[in-house]
Amino acid sequence: MNLLIGQIKKTYIGIKRYWFGSLTDLLFYYILFMIIFLYTRNMKAVDPIVIEMEITKLIIGYVSWFFFSLTLSFISNSLYSEMLTGTFEQLSLTGTSVQSIMFVRFLVAALQNILTMIPFTIILLLSTGIRLHLSIEMLWVFLILMMGILGLSFLLGGLTIRFKNTGQLAFIISAIFLGTSIINIDYSSDLAKKISLVIPFVKGQDLLKELSINSNIITGRMYIILLVNAIIYLILGLIIFQVLYNRTRARGMLIRY
Repeated sequence: MNLLIGQIKKTYIGIKRYWFGSLTDLLFYYILFMIIFLYTRNMKAVDPIVIEMEITKLIIGYVSWFFFSLTLSFISNSLYSEMLTGTFEQLSLTGTSVQSIMFVRFLVAALQNILTMIPFTIILLLSTGIRLHLSIEMLWVFLILMMGILGLSFLLGGLTIRFKNTGQLAFIISAIFLGTSIINIDYSSDLAKKISLVIPFVKGQDLLKELSINSNIITGRMYIILLVNAIIYLILGLIIFQVLYNRTRARGMLIRY
């Protein structure tokens, strides 16, 4: 609990100190969305009702990408920052495991991003004139997706510990995520549909978009597929993180950058 409270205070101080940087980041995401929105709205020979539905799905897809892309890379970025400042060794010598510390940091970062996502979504709705209908089904899908993203975030964190610098890997995953937030998987090939069942966020994000139009489309089978997928990624991410951490520590490479 003390670790959680301390991380919340640290995050709050960071927000107060670097609010301008956060504001400019939001402005970038807003401008990017408006470019995509204007292109979608100006589609010709398309029924206005269909365009409104597509814009609704676009908002849901974009906001989920905005949230998960920021949350996905958090553990990796946090570890990378510790290594740059030379404090990662001290972190590993505390009474609390690095995995537990990163989990708490992830939760706080997710909470911060949720609090950022809510007003950001309201701004997008006001800018587009779209009325969004939320449902409890969307909340369940979102929470299941969080499990998969947590596992993937730990996996990236483990790679960061082992290789120190993972380059643009998190950006590449985020770019793929953005693509799937815009493209409708139902219009893709059968192979792409099968692949979407394996990647933790693609099918879930597609369901979020569909639920924004019709809350009755999801079935128990869909929940089970999403949940099993998320659990697999969570377990896999935790195992890979711990294995790579133990190997790196055994080789005495934790303090090397």
